Amino acid sequence: MAFAAGWQPKMDNKYSLVEEQKVASDSQLPLVANNSVKLKSLKQRNQFLNLKEVGRRVYFERWLVINYSPSHEGLELGCTIPRYVGKAVTRNRLRRWTREITREWLKKSPAFSAKVNVVFRKMDPEFYKNLTYELYKQALWKCFKKVK
Repeated sequence: MAFAAGWQPKMDNKYSLVEEQKVASDSQLPLVANNSVKLKSLKQRNQFLNLKEVGRRVYFERWLVINYSPSHEGLELGCTIPRYVGKAVTRNRLRRWTREITREWLKKSPAFSAKVNVVFRKMDPEFYKNLTYELYKQALWKCFKKVK
């Protein structure tokens, strides 16, 4: 901080210039200090339909399908989770897990670039409710390895 010639700032015991400079430098740091990877998402209906028609598919057992196509713009992720999968709590949990697992995958292999749509197929009503994070993570990573 620059001061006019001959003017000295009034200093009290509670506050000093050093603290002011420290506060100013702290404010330049990002608010969230996590190392998460920003995911682009598929949002429009035509993006999902185009991926379904033009892209390729990877099946994992009976309950998970991955539609994908190569991309030059990094990873774009979309989830198709119909209502028959479960209530909103279950569907939101699956979406959140998908994003989290995908971020972990991108940290492991940052050069991964594709448009990916994760599709959940119809299963027993209790299947998705009882699905564990570890089982889903293994399934999604196997699919990503096939896509890569």
